[in-house]
Amino acid sequence: MAAAHVLISGHHASSHQASEFLQDRLPNSQTSFALKADEVAVAYGQRAMPKLVEVLSLPDKSDACSIECLQLLLSLLGNQERKAQAISAKLVQCVAPFLGFENCDICNLSCQVLASLAQLFQGRLAILQASGLEAVIAALGKAPESGIICLQAFSVSIDGSAALLDCSENASEALVHSLQQSVPGPHCSAAVAALQCLANLTRTRQGVSAALQAQLPSCLVTFVNQAAGAIPMLATLCDLDQWSLDVVRYASAALASIAVGPDVKLETYEAAGSALMVLLKCKDSAAAGNAKLAICNTADHPKARIELQKVMKEEAAEYLKGLPDLPPDYRYHVPKAAMMYISPKNV
Repeated sequence: MAAAHVLISGHHASSHQASEFLQDRLPNSQTSFALKADEVAVAYGQRAMPKLVEVLSLPDKSDACSIECLQLLLSLLGNQERKAQAISAKLVQCVAPFLGFENCDICNLSCQVLASLAQLFQGRLAILQASGLEAVIAALGKAPESGIICLQAFSVSIDGSAALLDCSENASEALVHSLQQSVPGPHCSAAVAALQCLANLTRTRQGVSAALQAQLPSCLVTFVNQAAGAIPMLATLCDLDQWSLDVVRYASAALASIAVGPDVKLETYEAAGSALMVLLKCKDSAAAGNAKLAICNTADHPKARIELQKVMKEEAAEYLKGLPDLPPDYRYHVPKAAMMYISPKNV
């Protein structure tokens, strides 16, 4: 049906012919705009994520275009709504192949994008469907820090940990290998992320078995000894003035577990005894309880118990409840100055 044309006149304006769609007032409405397919820009509203995914899906784009697009995507993934839109736009399926690129910047940014999307269940499911876990583990050589952070974000949830343990690539072995290659130190974020990921994986029996097969205990001993020595380093981590409460809790619990061994009781007391005694006065019940347990475990050694009784005269009885008595050699101490030789002639 043809559009009706009406003649509109007015006292203050010249007459003009108006159509149903006001084509006379939009002279360029029939002109097609030349859009750039590889233009990296943020579209309005819900079109933002699909537009960037379309740019990433172009076959002949340059590495600079991919890097710019990934950086822009990463800046937009700041809330769950944006992440859900990205997952619906098939961003995971588009980014997963980038992990096989030789460009390290593209691999790093791709791992960061997947780590952000892995915080949602739909994102983890999409990563599994796109074989993204295997790709991330294979890319740890090119992007160790970003790749481990991605695995750590995936392992926070129970379903993510189960998926990592069931992955065709051995995630525990890859993490232990990355931990061996990292340089010990407080600022090594890759090592911290690897340890957090392994801690999440060892929440189940399957994870503990996988960690033991990957020689995690020996790796941890070597790693800690390279850093500063296991017991002295843990003793420094019991200072609430320098470390957070969570770190102090874990460190004091580790000292309590280490002090169970008969060969390291005295060493634990000598290296961490003073720090544990200070921690006993902590208001946090968990940290104070770990310190008390560690002191009780070290008190099994006679020398450590004697030193404990000297330092904590009033409180020592509370910590020594239930412990066996000291042997006679340690119970009685006679100084050499008090000893006097009595010859048979003086008798």
